[in-house]
Amino acid sequence: MTNSTELRAALYKKSVGDNLKLTFYREGEEQSVNVKLSEDQSIIEQNNGNQ
Repeated sequence: MTNSTELRAALYKKSVGDNLKLTFYREGEEQSVNVKLSEDQSIIEQNNGNQ
């Protein structure tokens, strides 16, 4: 992936609770992290307040 649009498209194919391994470069060094997808509770609370 080369930009945030490609990242977003890939994430839309996943579900909350899925585990992913992300590999990225920081200061020219390859790094990897494991992440578990979750919902952003602040957005859910904000949406509930608008109803």
